[in-house]
Amino acid sequence: MRDLGGSAERRIITVLSADIVGSTDHIFACDPDDAQAFYDHCFELVRRAVERASGTIVSYGGDGGLAAFGWPASVEDHADRACAAAWEIQHTNHDRPGPDGRPIRFRVGVHSGLVALRQIRRKGRSRLDTSGATVNIAAKLQQHAPPGEVLVSAEAARLCRTTLKLAPHDASAALRTAETSAFRLDGEPRGSANSDLAGRYPFPIVGREAELGAIRAALPGVARGGRSFAVVGEAGIGKSRLAAAVVAEAQARDIRAHAYFGDPLKRTTPLAVVRGMFEDLLHLSDDATRRDRQVAIDALALDEDDKAAVEALLTAANPRRREMLTQSLVNGFLRLAGDAPTLLLLEDLHLVDPESRQFVARLIETGAGQPLLVLVTARTEAADDARQLVGDVVFLEPLPTEAMTD
Repeated sequence: MRDLGGSAERRIITVLSADIVGSTDHIFACDPDDAQAFYDHCFELVRRAVERASGTIVSYGGDGGLAAFGWPASVEDHADRACAAAWEIQHTNHDRPGPDGRPIRFRVGVHSGLVALRQIRRKGRSRLDTSGATVNIAAKLQQHAPPGEVLVSAEAARLCRTTLKLAPHDASAALRTAETSAFRLDGEPRGSANSDLAGRYPFPIVGREAELGAIRAALPGVARGGRSFAVVGEAGIGKSRLAAAVVAEAQARDIRAHAYFGDPLKRTTPLAVVRGMFEDLLHLSDDATRRDRQVAIDALALDEDDKAAVEALLTAANPRRREMLTQSLVNGFLRLAGDAPTLLLLEDLHLVDPESRQFVARLIETGAGQPLLVLVTARTEAADDARQLVGDVVFLEPLPTEAMTD
């Protein structure tokens, strides 16, 4: 029996359900100790992938497991994190086969929706309890996933800010009853394309007109010189929605808009965000070869020191060398941006590596005379970092009831 059950918290999260393919065949001829070692190894693969994406293991049961993303800590990119973890579970280089010699494979389902969660105690031990259709739908997706594949619901895909390579998958009768669609994840989740940002929200922004007006007045072409703003607030309060509205305004004024996102998997990688900026400005795809990068660098009209800095960023193997190249990289960025009015959006400051933050700080300082607006979103706990980085800060408060109803 439960010794203690607190009141349930209702929250929209993303649930990942994973199951070992053919586990019975793997352990059919096994000694029980060997079978247990096999399960422990598989569960460790799942645990590492989930925790690397900042998810929480809810339970292990039978030959599968359940994980939650977006609880207990609220995060706006919980669907992205779940998809990243799901891809890693399926594509980690498993260091050993199963007991029967066959490779270890999983079925994985990912679904986002409303869940009731609470911590309960049973026999003196604490565990997470979940309830709601979201958990069941994630399990159904997992059950119907082909071996070695990930099925993502339409709801989870809609919430993702990363670019997903998806293929339609014939939904089972159970999924049709739940009024959702299933898609097979056919590629590793990638950073969001700038062009997708403004169109992510199909409806007009509500209740943030004053904040939008303040940032609109700082857009290049409206204000003179460079400006910098931070939008600060709790997770889920609407920072990304406001940022998307600003991007839409910029695009309507023919202002170039570039958006970049902090990545929980890369926040300790020096200049990870800056590398993405230069790849974008140089039109380099994720699969660009080293030669492609070198050709693009050689074509730059930069002095030798600045060109060497960009080369070190995009092709050098030693990331430590990059920490000393901030000013040269800023020079390269401003040269590539030119005199064109530009909006640079940096989302999730708490997930941005320190070297990229230093780059942005120097960019704001050096680009004060350029037609450039740097816009940053940050959670409340990163408010001090945001204040140190930018010139103006907008704090988002909860919307009034009327605006929430709208």
